Amino acid sequence: MKILRWLAIGLIALAGLTSCEDAIRDGGTVGPIIPETWTEDSTYFTIDGSPNLLLGFDLRGQPLDTSSLGELINRIAVSGGNYLAFNGSELSNTILSSAYSLGAKLGVVIDTSGLPYGFTVANSVASFNAALLAGSPAAGYRQPVQTALNSFRAARTVERHVRFWDMRIDDELLGEAPPPGTVAATDAENNYLVYIADVGRVQIIFRDSSQAARRVTVVGHLGTQRSEILYPPYDRSFTLQSNEAKGGWMLIEPLEEGR
Repeated sequence: MKILRWLAIGLIALAGLTSCEDAIRDGGTVGPIIPETWTEDSTYFTIDGSPNLLLGFDLRGQPLDTSSLGELINRIAVSGGNYLAFNGSELSNTILSSAYSLGAKLGVVIDTSGLPYGFTVANSVASFNAALLAGSPAAGYRQPVQTALNSFRAARTVERHVRFWDMRIDDELLGEAPPPGTVAATDAENNYLVYIADVGRVQIIFRDSSQAARRVTVVGHLGTQRSEILYPPYDRSFTLQSNEAKGGWMLIEPLEEGR
């Protein structure tokens, strides 16, 4: 039953929760029971009633440097991440209380319960981005390195344009011989989203025959973006030369008339 799922969660959510200090003072365990925080189909974590991707790190089973735990939570938040899992069974209530409180303040879910959250552990930025396009509700890494943090920032930039859970991978969108690791997807609104993993020539084949103007946006591996407008008439395919060895995103969005 769904109710059993949230009764077991040992974390502080983003708002409206009993504080850890109260739990400790009353003799309870750190990590109070929280209200339901999932979409109706139990797939996506929700924030303010809306689905939200959990991006972060699963450090369970690894040594944890508690002296820099607060710094790590801050770095995750600044980079657009919102999830950190670690084994809290051997940590003091003081350390856990500080982590939960800082996580609640910065919007980072602190998970010490061992619940899976559908978390996809990626071994590279390319596999992380492929997981997002495949619909993973939670994804991240085992090691909190800078390249991982950069990938969170880039993914959040993409989310300003499209929602990952609306996208569906479609290999037929790609022309011949794209760079290895390249993944393309589209949604019902005829938005196209492509992750380009390496340097190379990428051809996108439009599935729709519309001749509407389209905004083409390139998002770099650091989350920076630049856009140009593709005006009709144009062919049913669009080619981009990627010179970014660290990978990046390309979005193609139809523009509403008059924009």
